[in-house]
Amino acid sequence: MSVVTSGNEEAVIAILKFAHLNYSEDLKKRAIL
Repeated sequence: MSVVTSGNEEAVIAILKFAHLNYSEDLKKRAIL
């Protein structure tokens, strides 16, 4: 793989982790309500 590809994958993984954290926090808020 090229450096660009691995860099894009790292960015995608970071975005997915960030989105997952936001989704988890949203579920916790809904669970409390």
